[in-house]
Amino acid sequence: MMKKTIKNTLIIILILLSQFKTVAQAKENANIRTKIEIGIKPTSTVEELTEKRKIFKDMFDVSFDFSILKINESKKIIALKIICNDNKGNIKTYEVEGLKPIKSFSVYVEKDEMGYLETGFNTNPIENGKKN
Repeated sequence: MMKKTIKNTLIIILILLSQFKTVAQAKENANIRTKIEIGIKPTSTVEELTEKRKIFKDMFDVSFDFSILKINESKKIIALKIICNDNKGNIKTYEVEGLKPIKSFSVYVEKDEMGYLETGFNTNPIENGKKN
């Protein structure tokens, strides 16, 4: 009888421990974030930017509007304005202009586990494992 009681107690403890582990795993899985970051280079074309804009719209319903203000003789962008709008009142703008081609940068959208969107610009993107 004593062995049966100990056995039943151990079974109950194991069941309770497995339930705690399941809850902890569920909480870990709830912290999933999704981030898309797209690079823009001095040689980016209108067609490339238009295609990249579709990614943000399709995945996050974020508007990514751009205007190429100036391109030099080498067909490199020397002036550009980008506006990101999450359609919830948050608008971010990045504008660059100069005599030399723009430096590569990226535009990103990140969605957290609660559905909150953050948009932004990274002026130090990593390309092929190296910072620009």
